[in-house]
Amino acid sequence: MERGADHCPFDIVVGYTRTEDDERIILSQSEERIASRLAVSRTAIAAARALLDRAVRDRANAYGGSLALGYGWEEYLLPRVPALVGKTLPDGALLHAALSFGADPAIALECSARGLRQPDFLFLVTRDDATGIAGADAKLGLDTVDAAQVSAETTTRILTGGGPLAQAIIAALAPSETPATDGYILTPQRILNDLVLDGARPNGMPRPRLPERSHVVMISLRGADLLRAVATGPFARALVEGTDEAIEADASVDVAVLITLATHLLLGMWREGETPLIIGRIPVEPPAPEQYDTALAWGHTRILRAGSAWEAAVQAANRARPRIEARAQVQEALQPPLADPQVRDALGSIRGKPGRIARATAAEAYRTALLAALPPDVPDRGDALLDAIQTARRRDMDALRARTIAAIHDALRRTDDAPIENAPAASSE
Repeated sequence: MERGADHCPFDIVVGYTRTEDDERIILSQSEERIASRLAVSRTAIAAARALLDRAVRDRANAYGGSLALGYGWEEYLLPRVPALVGKTLPDGALLHAALSFGADPAIALECSARGLRQPDFLFLVTRDDATGIAGADAKLGLDTVDAAQVSAETTTRILTGGGPLAQAIIAALAPSETPATDGYILTPQRILNDLVLDGARPNGMPRPRLPERSHVVMISLRGADLLRAVATGPFARALVEGTDEAIEADASVDVAVLITLATHLLLGMWREGETPLIIGRIPVEPPAPEQYDTALAWGHTRILRAGSAWEAAVQAANRARPRIEARAQVQEALQPPLADPQVRDALGSIRGKPGRIARATAAEAYRTALLAALPPDVPDRGDALLDAIQTARRRDMDALRARTIAAIHDALRRTDDAPIENAPAASSE
């Protein structure tokens, strides 16, 4: 039976308890303070420290691991945030109501088209006898936080300048005269987050702009529950089944994150052996059922040889470095002309998550058209592919630009047509 299969209560972390085993794993002064509060393992501490390293993140992100994890945490929170209603938040505010906001792609795109930064949720809170609307944003790690995303100023701009989709959600949450107030970051209890709060700076990355600590809402979460929420999580768990990492993932979010990133790196290496290089597909989902066992055996063999999922992924990536470099060059050549004035005009002022959606739609359309324009007999070599891509771009640039702009317009049109489903009634509290 899988460890930790029982449901784990979803709640705000209000404190930490010492375990009976008082052995500390000391790697730094800040980690000593964390080890005194959390039940940690050597693997969990090592995973958290590795995830603060830019080189590790860049290597893993090449195959979409962070994107999948971010979506997984957001999907985990969506049905559970309402369970926080009626609870007191760390700053002493009482949460009266909570509605999904920027987590809805249609609303996020609408706000971004108006130059607005949007949080994933809107909260109705009361603090010191004053009621206000606060933004709340889901962040799996505090190392990438920007407090401006949930500031009162940002939320005020949404309340006054949001489009019809946003206004419908706001009207369902509170009366129109309700002011904005500083919001919250929703993040899981994990070692990396405690390191960041204790002053650790991500290596090679900008320092996060954190809100006040009382506006960081830490949510209890097991690594096993995060793995279930991420599309590749079950495959990641299967890769390390029977190892220490699989056991620790029941309690350690950091280990679960590192296993997922390693899985994406291994899947990328496996798929590049199965798929022509020119497709450049980011494996944000597990293998197809008919390929599942083959991919699992391939990855599991390398893990047993290397000793851990991450070491196996790094070894596979190092052996395939020439292919990775060629893939990177081809991928760079396949990037859409987003700096083109006509394409820039089509995108307008779209930013944030909706901007990423619009750009991803444009990139997919551009890539598909460009690959279709390549001669069928192009050798599957980096230099030959680059020459063919550059020739096709020079020859068909007008048609490729038009296809890109049409994809952007289509994404915007789908947003305008998206209805709001099951909008809740205004809170009476």
